Amino acid sequence: ITLPGDDKLPPTGIGDDDLSHMTNWVECLRSRQQPVATVENGFRHSVACIMAARSYWEGKRLYWESKSETILDRAPQA
Repeated sequence: ITLPGDDKLPPTGIGDDDLSHMTNWVECLRSRQQPVATVENGFRHSVACIMAARSYWEGKRLYWESKSETILDRAPQA
């Protein structure tokens, strides 16, 4: 997954001890600049993790309905 404006893939395997994400966030607090990972990126990542966990626990496929921003048990109507 790439962020808008990125022309190459991000690094893989960043461990929990890598401080680059936190450092970027603190620097952006000070400078009022946009961080590398936005709130929207965090939201999308969280939804994917929640859906994966629920799908595993419930043993079924789940769907994302973007208009209402809800997780559904059935495919959204077109």
